[in-house]
Amino acid sequence: MLRSLRETDVANRRALLTVALAVAVALLFSTSLPLAVMPAAMETFLFLAALGAMLAAVFRRESMRGPRLTGWDQAMMLLFLSMAAGFLVDQEAVHQHLEAMRAVPPAAG
Repeated sequence: MLRSLRETDVANRRALLTVALAVAVALLFSTSLPLAVMPAAMETFLFLAALGAMLAAVFRRESMRGPRLTGWDQAMMLLFLSMAAGFLVDQEAVHQHLEAMRAVPPAAG
């Protein structure tokens, strides 16, 4: 009994660390973009991470219910964080940034 609790605890910690790593990578990539599009990029990267977690859960044939956190739980956490980041997106600022990018002529190479 105690051993199974420890194994479940280790599996849960591993799942939470995987989510934290996905958030850190998404934050790293999104901070390399201009500030106006950073929340939108964060939303997109977290959504893609959630899709990856779902695909991993499908390929591993994990149950949606169980005594420990599964890939489905990781996908749910990442999708929730993606939706939360979506509330931070300033649509007008993104639109202005895209218009400014469109106005700049391409560099002659």
